[in-house]
Amino acid sequence: MRHAALPAALIGLALAACSNERETSAPPASPPPAPATMEAPPPTGSLAAREAESAPPSTVRYRCGDHTYTVAYEDDGDTALMQVDGRTLSLRTTPAASGARYADDAGNVLWTKGSDEADITVDGAPAQACRTSVEDAG
Repeated sequence: MRHAALPAALIGLALAACSNERETSAPPASPPPAPATMEAPPPTGSLAAREAESAPPSTVRYRCGDHTYTVAYEDDGDTALMQVDGRTLSLRTTPAASGARYADDAGNVLWTKGSDEADITVDGAPAQACRTSVEDAG
């Protein structure tokens, strides 16, 4: 009986060694790395998209009392995109006796006077006298 137990023990050891070899030969597959989280790009053509690219020299901030308007000039100066309370107004050049005047059909107006002053009318409110922001001077 002793001779019959020996081959059975050897077979058991061989099977155990094979099963251990399978478990240790290949590590379990790890999940693929997650793609890098990216912010969605701002809408094309918007003032936000322009600022995300880095403020070009044609972007100016006007301070009117406690309110600041950011204006980006496009189309060789024919269009002024003005950021107002989270929305962008597209103003086109209009004739002016002096300075550069931009307006839209809703009555919003940007009238620049020299390089550091402007009168701004938004949503039918009276015109505000504005100056370029101190932030832009540096």
